[in-house]
Amino acid sequence: MTRVFLIHQNSVQHYRVPIYNYLHKFLSQHGFALSIVSEGIQQGNSTNVEFPFLKVPLKFHSLRKLISDYDPRIVILFVNLNNPYLFPIIFYLKFSRRKIVYWGHGIDLQDKEARIKRVLYSAEHFLSDALILYAEHLKKNISQRHKNKIFVANNTLYFGDRGEKAVDRKAILAKYGIVTEKNVIMAGRLQKRKRIEDLVAAFKILSRRDVGLILVGPDDEGLAAKAKEQIAHVYPLGPLYGRDVIDLLKASDVYCMPGAMGLSIVDAFHSGLPVITENVDQGPEIMYLRDGINGFMVERGDPNALAQRIDLLLRDEKLYKRYSLAAKKEIETNGHIDNMGQGFLEALNYLQKKKFDP
Repeated sequence: MTRVFLIHQNSVQHYRVPIYNYLHKFLSQHGFALSIVSEGIQQGNSTNVEFPFLKVPLKFHSLRKLISDYDPRIVILFVNLNNPYLFPIIFYLKFSRRKIVYWGHGIDLQDKEARIKRVLYSAEHFLSDALILYAEHLKKNISQRHKNKIFVANNTLYFGDRGEKAVDRKAILAKYGIVTEKNVIMAGRLQKRKRIEDLVAAFKILSRRDVGLILVGPDDEGLAAKAKEQIAHVYPLGPLYGRDVIDLLKASDVYCMPGAMGLSIVDAFHSGLPVITENVDQGPEIMYLRDGINGFMVERGDPNALAQRIDLLLRDEKLYKRYSLAAKKEIETNGHIDNMGQGFLEALNYLQKKKFDP
């Protein structure tokens, strides 16, 4: 077995635990022993940790000692540029003749024009022996000289026992005090960049008393309270995870996040919800959206278009069913966790064939 470390910055988020459980099992079947290195697991995690987990302060000297003691041959870096240990660890790995894998977006998708970041990313790409990207379309952000060492692992979620279990829609809605017949849901950290104000404006235009707006996620900016002041039937539920959020999604009708959307699109499509968003700087997971097939993308800052698409999906039952089935199919195919596993395996096999030298 080839020992592989994956250094995960900060704490491992709750939704990453099942992903790492899967990757550990999948890669072990192909001769790679994956261990996760991080400073902890996010509080409130309810999933059993089945992967080897090494808890360590994320500092250069601590990481160097751990790497020296355990002697992994390959180290995957899931680490942002703002972590001061990143380049010291990269240089140590090069010096100690271990292979380095970059895993991420390739660049900062929220700050594409930042020159200093571009230079630092270019240096990281050059020093890495393989690059694993979240999506195929992100290859355009990487220099052509690295094309032979780029691999794609579609970023997604692992649902495990959260599969096709049916839910009692009325019971779920009643549990949260939701009384509206139809409901639009948005799940994730509620931030201004998610453009909630456009969704609120769309609800004002929609003006349907039978349609509620469910907001799920941490709300440090107080955006849910502001929405509640402006429109009726807003349900701010705070953060929900795992089975709870999947049940609520399945009990809802349409998923709408006008601003930057990430992995929440995977949960929504898995639950059979068509997705509506705006043409803004999106996360790589937007690759799963097929405009006019499993959802809609409207122009940025156009609440009239948002309202029209919401109304269309809620009124046209045949159209809704077609979009819902297409959403599920997208995640069952392109968004299946096996695609992520295969991308990692291809990168590791590529490095396995190369000699372990600088």
